Amino acid sequence: YSNQDTEVLTCIITDLQSVQPRFRLVFTTTVVGMGFDPPSVTQVIHCKPPRSLTNYLQEIGRAGRRGQMSTATLYYTNMDLAKNLPGIQDDILCYCRHKACYRECLLKIFGYKKSSNSPEGCLCCSFCSLQCRCENCQLVRVVDEMNL
Repeated sequence: YSNQDTEVLTCIITDLQSVQPRFRLVFTTTVVGMGFDPPSVTQVIHCKPPRSLTNYLQEIGRAGRRGQMSTATLYYTNMDLAKNLPGIQDDILCYCRHKACYRECLLKIFGYKKSSNSPEGCLCCSFCSLQCRCENCQLVRVVDEMNL
């Protein structure tokens, strides 16, 4: 997405805003833009943490904008969490090092509580899925173990 001319960017954004886009994967260095409301985005994957938890929340909020199931995946290493990285804030460092429900942590930071009335199906974060006994979480654990 970066270093593209205006015509290519317009084409990508227009396509992503359609119900059945031709583009299946888009790499960006930051969120495409505030107000970008693509109906087809169901996954957001970060290869390293953004500089703040506010940025992270805004970026993962691009998925599931029409109420469809979506996931956010954050990959990082200890080097990504080094305090000497320019601009990295303590809130994202704490979130990455958190050892409890990630959804609850994210909601709490922004003044919300995790609802006990969750929609049908299991909506576990990666931490909670370790203790969950539902079929979906058990399947995810098996797949994760196979990928190790």
